[in-house]
Amino acid sequence: MRKEQRPPPYGIWRACLALGLLLFGASAAQAEDCVAPPSWSEADAHLGRPQAAVEACLKVQAWGIRNMNVPTESAVGGIVSQCEVRVTFAAGPAGSASRTRVQQLLEANDRVALDEAVGDVTWARGCAGR
Repeated sequence: MRKEQRPPPYGIWRACLALGLLLFGASAAQAEDCVAPPSWSEADAHLGRPQAAVEACLKVQAWGIRNMNVPTESAVGGIVSQCEVRVTFAAGPAGSASRTRVQQLLEANDRVALDEAVGDVTWARGCAGR
């Protein structure tokens, strides 16, 4: 006569624990994502990577407007313009070669900045009230 094999009783607990970690781990990761980005200033733009400076500025600006009731398109256009101007002015005095080069680079990557800003604003608004 063959005995029926049952799973050990701790198998159920193990499954519950795994499910709990999966569910609570995901919400903990989402909550962790809702942390204010590091502050940014024009001084950070002197690192020679203007596109990275714009991206950092966009995250800070998006975080700052997360609770504002403004259409996304308007918010995105506004923060992209602000950040590009701040990075361009930080590149040097008007008419300087470095400032002209930065301005040309940012204008060429304007679509990238707009896409980045949409993502940043969407993320920040998902964190509103946290």
